[in-house]
Amino acid sequence: ITYLKDGSVLKNFGLKRGDVILQINSQSVEDSQLFGELLNNLDNLEYISITLLRDHKEKELYYEIY
Repeated sequence: ITYLKDGSVLKNFGLKRGDVILQINSQSVEDSQLFGELLNNLDNLEYISITLLRDHKEKELYYEIY
């Protein structure tokens, strides 16, 4: 992540500048286009889980969608 707009969905998920997203809901994110496609399909989900690298450590974020 190189930029996060205040109030954006990604910032609300807990993402921070410098995070490297590895997976969304156990699906590998190999490029920014796939990342965008996965985010566009959030309407049909009850939750999202994001696996990422932050400060050289793997971390998982979990966010319920209401």
